[in-house]
Amino acid sequence: MVLVHHLPRWSEFYIETTRRFAHHGFLAICANLYQRAGDGAPDDVAAKVPAEGGVPDAQVVGDAEAAVNWVRAARAQRQSGPRYATMNTSLLCTAKGTSAFLVPFANVIQSSTGSWHAVFVAAAAMDVVVLLALFVLRPMRRAQHSAVAAPEARTLSAE
Repeated sequence: MVLVHHLPRWSEFYIETTRRFAHHGFLAICANLYQRAGDGAPDDVAAKVPAEGGVPDAQVVGDAEAAVNWVRAARAQRQSGPRYATMNTSLLCTAKGTSAFLVPFANVIQSSTGSWHAVFVAAAAMDVVVLLALFVLRPMRRAQHSAVAAPEARTLSAE
């Protein structure tokens, strides 16, 4: 479950609501959408963001998508709870970093086409590339590694 905080700020309400969902067995996350706006007290950062024009839509969509991907990855690996807190936090930061890298490209695509449709098509195309890497390149790499390792194993067993 991904919670997205409202415009004013990431507040105690969202932290507590996320904790309550987790307490009842849900895998829940509420990312701070203002985290990249700078350091300081949450109220100061929350006042600074609207004064600077707010958070770009593409960044919000990217951060929310990163949170959804994190939840899916954690569910797929069944790795949630305090035992995996460090790893899950690392995955979330990696996902947010990736979305931070890709948001400018999404903005260019959206502004040049005038629609988010092209951005979602590009994201789907990247998913296809990832699937090809998993199901084509990974087996090819394993086969190459086993072919290289086989002569070494024969040499060691012959001695």
